[in-house]
This record gives sequence, structure tokens and C-alpha cells, in this order.
Amino acid sequence: MRRASVATRPLFRDRDDEEVRGYRDALALIHRHAKELPVGNETICRLHALTRGQIWDAGEYKVPPPIPLAAFNLDFLCIHPFRDGKGRVSRLLWLLQGYQLGDEVGRYISLERLIEENKDRYYETLEQSSRGWHEGAHDPWPYINFVLSIMKDAYRDLVDRVGALKAPRGEKRQMVVDGIEQLLARSRTTLSRSASWSSYFRASAVTCCVTPFGSSRSKES
Repeated sequence: MRRASVATRPLFRDRDDEEVRGYRDALALIHRHAKELPVGNETICRLHALTRGQIWDAGEYKVPPPIPLAAFNLDFLCIHPFRDGKGRVSRLLWLLQGYQLGDEVGRYISLERLIEENKDRYYETLEQSSRGWHEGAHDPWPYINFVLSIMKDAYRDLVDRVGALKAPRGEKRQMVVDGIEQLLARSRTTLSRSASWSSYFRASAVTCCVTPFGSSRSKES
């Protein structure tokens, strides 16, 4: 067994053997370190990598992170965990998850303000996507597309703000501008991929749920 753990090549007969071993490793990780494992992006990807036997797509999302972020936010709102204040907490979770995924536009632009400016569409899409949620027959895409549109609006505002910052005023300001422009370059690609995937899923009539990884849920027990 020790030889299997240090070998550069899998010593199992096939992928199923690797996945069984990986699932056991994932169980052991949870049993031993449950208190230190946050239910977040890093842990989810780590568990997926283990259960997939470290094959090529192990630990990699099949969709851009903003789409699962939006789907999680919708689920939180539909669960309605508090008597009051769930909306504010959902927006804080949106910001927190964005940071953890490397999307820090909320550090410079208020997502809360943008949602308030579009509150009619917020409530409309939330109502559309929550209809049938408890029966598993809902359509998450109106709300997901709303979340993506708010993120795009935030980056547009950020582009305008960067333009206003570019008047010369010292090295520190230039460092801020450079950091924001790197963020913009990275996030334009992510949001572009998110919009493409959103269109693909809607065209494919995948409306009941968002499966973040490539393997089919129907094949798993």
C-alpha cells in the first residue's frame, strides 16, 4: 500500500479502482479533519480531485465559478434560513465567495448599490427562479443571469473609475491602477466564459440544477 501511495503512475487496474481508493481517502480526510475543513471552494475541489482518482479533470469545475456562485446564492435565498435579514446575508456571501474565487470587484465597487439600483429586476428574477424550487422544478437561469449582469455592471463601473484614476499622482496610485487592471483582465475572461455557458445551458434546456463538475450525477451512487 505504501508503494502505491508514492508511485508516479497509478498501480490500480482501472479508473474505478482509483476512484474507490480516492473516495476512501476523501472519507478519511473528513473523519480526521472535519473541524478544520471549511465548506468552500478549496475543500470542494480537493474532495472532487480525490474522488475522481486524480484524472485529468479532477478538482476542476466544468463551468466558470460565477455560475455556481449565483446558484448557491439562489439556494440560500430559497432556503430562507432567517426570520429577517436573509437578503443582506446573501449579498455578503456573494461578496465573500467572489473573494475566495479571486473576483475582487466588490472591493472597489458596491454590489449592494448596483442591486439596489436594479431591485425591480432582482425581485422579478428571484421570484421567477424560486418558483418550484422546493419541488426541484425551478429554473435558476433568470436569477443566475441577473447575478452575471450585476457583475458585468460592476466591472463597467470599475473601468470608468480606472480611467478617472489615470491622471498622474504618485507611485502608490499607479500600483492601485495596475492591480485593478490585472483584476479586470482576469475577470473579463471569466465573465465572458460565464455568459457563453449560460447561453449553452439555456439552449440545452438544462434548467433544474447546476452541476459544477464534469462527471454526470446520474452515474454516481
